Amino acid sequence: MPQTVSELSGLQVRLIEVQYYNYELVKVIVSPRSELQIDKIVFTRYTNCMKQHLAMWRGYNETLNSWVNVSDIKQV
Repeated sequence: MPQTVSELSGLQVRLIEVQYYNYELVKVIVSPRSELQIDKIVFTRYTNCMKQHLAMWRGYNETLNSWVNVSDIKQV
């Protein structure tokens, strides 16, 4: 009987080129309250009347930079 193969994507929804069988995968629950620290604001844009920042995350390389709504950023 054929096994089901799953494809994984990274944090930026890019396809990871490795494939795994379902029995090799482990479900992980990430706390929705986890917070990342912004190391640097790279760029700012307005989309659909919403201000967004391209954030460089502290402790991660620039390939994981992502757009964040200003309303979702918490000042520390």
